[in-house]
Amino acid sequence: MNMLYIIGISVAAVLFIVLLSFYRKWSTLKVRASYIVCSSPDCIRCNKYSILLAAAKEKLKRFERISGSKLSHLLDATKPSAEFQHQSQRPNVFYIMELHASPWWQESSFRNDVKSLENNWKLIHEEFLAVYEDETFLQTHWTSNTTEMGSWQTFYFYNQGQEVSANCNLCPITFKLLESLESFMPGCVFGNALFSVLDPHTTVTEHYGPTNVRIRCHLGLCIPDGCQLTVNHETRSWTNGKCIIFDDSFIHSVRHCGISSVPRVILLLDFWHPHLSYTEKEAIHYAFGVLSA
Repeated sequence: MNMLYIIGISVAAVLFIVLLSFYRKWSTLKVRASYIVCSSPDCIRCNKYSILLAAAKEKLKRFERISGSKLSHLLDATKPSAEFQHQSQRPNVFYIMELHASPWWQESSFRNDVKSLENNWKLIHEEFLAVYEDETFLQTHWTSNTTEMGSWQTFYFYNQGQEVSANCNLCPITFKLLESLESFMPGCVFGNALFSVLDPHTTVTEHYGPTNVRIRCHLGLCIPDGCQLTVNHETRSWTNGKCIIFDDSFIHSVRHCGISSVPRVILLLDFWHPHLSYTEKEAIHYAFGVLSA
């Protein structure tokens, strides 16, 4: 009798440990999902990727037939990936396995574009102030985002590849500059350009971008102390008039933890990955053209 009692207690203890382990994993996934996935119904990273991928796969097959190019690696990139080159790189929409991966990129990889941005940063900043300090524009041209971890505002020139003409017209110098950049990727759902304003005491928690075919650029416009960008567990900060370039398919987060009441302001834009060939870029642009409204 005592032996059966001991066995019963042992089995119950094992079951408890197993259930506790599953609960902890489930809780972690639930918390992670709350900050990895956004609520926007139009976000291709979080909500529209299945529709997007189904259409892109057919377009890539069509492009392959018309061009005669071998695009099997791009077709493979439309399939859910169980393996990644790096544990902390996990784009959930379109992932090219063999594409060179680095969390941080040197400015020299985009030399001409970086030079154009940095040489004109004061003019860009002036246009930012014109649309940010006018209360009318704040209500009609900006998008506000609020979470338990703070708030931030965005002013899009290109939103998932789609030109926002009303905003572009308000900032003609910045818009013309964007149009002149060699590596910028308009017209593709993975390409964005915007003013990003991060309010004090705000954290944008860890998340991954949707693809590894783009490289993200931040141009510092107003950077108070205590503002941090962390990519692949390495933390850096912005500088006024200077670009920071990184691969946002790696895990990354943003914080404004300074004592200043001044928000952090950057111009954010997306470049084509420099190791993509002309044909690859043409195929991706064709397959992932701007979503219709």
